[in-house]
Amino acid sequence: MYSLCVLSAALVLWSGGMAFAQEKPPVPAWLPKAVSISGSSAGENGSSCKPLDLLTAKELSFQQRACVYGRKLLSKGTLGRVALFSTVAQARNSQGNSDDGLGEFAYHFSVYYARRTAQSAGELLAGYINGEDPRFHPSQEHGFWNRTRSAFAGVLMTTDGNGNSRPALAPLAGAFGSGLVGEACSRTHNTWEDGFRRTGISYSTYFATAFLREFQPELSSYAGRLLHRRR
Repeated sequence: MYSLCVLSAALVLWSGGMAFAQEKPPVPAWLPKAVSISGSSAGENGSSCKPLDLLTAKELSFQQRACVYGRKLLSKGTLGRVALFSTVAQARNSQGNSDDGLGEFAYHFSVYYARRTAQSAGELLAGYINGEDPRFHPSQEHGFWNRTRSAFAGVLMTTDGNGNSRPALAPLAGAFGSGLVGEACSRTHNTWEDGFRRTGISYSTYFATAFLREFQPELSSYAGRLLHRRR
């Protein structure tokens, strides 16, 4: 089971290379190229992983999807959250643990990061097979409840280019990847029951993330006004 942790580390290196390599290998023939809004193929000019291409592409290729998840995995936000969760886990488990310090922090950090990597890998593969767009698209609804309902529905269902709805598989695959890798890498609480419990918790975070993304402009504006008042 610990081989899953090694596999997660390999996925980090691979996705990071895909996201930041200056020269990228040719796209395999069996992977479709993404076509940008302008009608030109993003893979033809070798810049498919540039931020502008990722934002404007009508449909993302597999390589572009790997770039999206690779950038997220190596972003400061992800590393900061993993470091915060690792610190909390170390403090919570410090009683009765003789191996505190840097080694214990590194262990928790590696487990959380392996879970995050497995989650991204699950989203990448399931989302590509099911034709789901990993980019965030705000709803066009108005009103708190309508926007909240639309945000939560985006976790459960996805819409193709023809407007047809089908179940969203990327969140499910990501949640199972995170939960089961956490069960495989943890020294304690590593039964199948613990793995499925982590899966449920991980899946619930998709709803929280969808809510925060939908209302991010309002929350940022409110936080700015609050900080301005305190000054």
